[in-house]
Amino acid sequence: IGGPLLGGWLSDHVGYQVCFLGIGALCVAQMLFIAAMPESQGKEQRSGRVDWRRANLVGQLTILWRPLPGARSRGLAALGGIFTTGYLAIVAFVPICLLYTPQQFDWTRTMVGYFQAAEWGAKALCCLIVFPLLFGGVLGAGSPLRGRVSDMAVVCASLFFYSAGMILYGVVPTGLGFFLTTLVEGVGGLSVPVMRGIFSKCVRADEQGVVFSAIAALEALFGVLGPLVFQPIYTASAGSVPGLAFFCLGCVLMCSCIASLFLVKPISLAISVVKSESDRDRERLLNPDGGALPHSGGGGGGGAAQTAAAGTHRAADTAFSCFLCGGLRRDAPLAVAGKSPLRPCTCDDPPFGSAAGVSGGAAAVRWPINH
Repeated sequence: IGGPLLGGWLSDHVGYQVCFLGIGALCVAQMLFIAAMPESQGKEQRSGRVDWRRANLVGQLTILWRPLPGARSRGLAALGGIFTTGYLAIVAFVPICLLYTPQQFDWTRTMVGYFQAAEWGAKALCCLIVFPLLFGGVLGAGSPLRGRVSDMAVVCASLFFYSAGMILYGVVPTGLGFFLTTLVEGVGGLSVPVMRGIFSKCVRADEQGVVFSAIAALEALFGVLGPLVFQPIYTASAGSVPGLAFFCLGCVLMCSCIASLFLVKPISLAISVVKSESDRDRERLLNPDGGALPHSGGGGGGGAAQTAAAGTHRAADTAFSCFLCGGLRRDAPLAVAGKSPLRPCTCDDPPFGSAAGVSGGAAAVRWPINH
């Protein structure tokens, strides 16, 4: 939001050179910040080896070509295609907007900056309001929609609004209408982050780095193709149908919206399969012997062993407790849930969290909280 505001004003009053110098300084600062950051993924979320055959733009995409868990369809490839259209709309819209608005509404660069800030502000506001209502968290603790709407249904609805917003951009006759259309297009901003989450839920924990590198490869590829395809459409039609490029973007997004309808059930099944496998893996780590974990010592001997077992289970309670309300999360294994004294979580699984250690005769295990 702040970038377009500041960039537009500086372009009009100071010059483009200052903007580029500022962007370069921010890039250097970001590189230094990333270099100083520690590794955020636990060992169980790393593959442990480097596959040099996939260390290229095309090789990274091979993970998207395999069938979905629990299904025979290549749904990840289809989801990748839908993801690229949403990203394509983002990268293609900006250069078209920079050419269209000064010609149609006689906007200055400062006004274009105001519009782009309003567009990203609408997307951010939509995410802040809709995400808690659909997926839980602090702001959505009492939402009746939490857990009732599938991720792909959200993607389908947001792509519909994205398409409608693009078509409206091509027909509104005034600058004010162009500004107000951001309220419609802003709902479409949900599509890309929700699809990122779906990608992470459809693969194992140790494959998430691979799938996100594939997403980055798609973004790099279509970040080049988007302007190359749609900007010539605007240039060729600016004298006769100025909004034709927006109509084309809207049609592409509507096709993706229709295609996403066919992925609602396969994606939901794949997420359930991966989550069940992850729960079983965590339960095996918690209790490798396969028996129920005792929570506290009763009568009789074996006090030291019972104390150690109780300590293990208390650590397990900590590993599966919600860091917002302190309750037992819904993804806790049955061996933990059956003996835990914690009340159930009242705010649903949080979308972020920290890792806890589980000890008790075994090596420490880091528990990723990634919902």
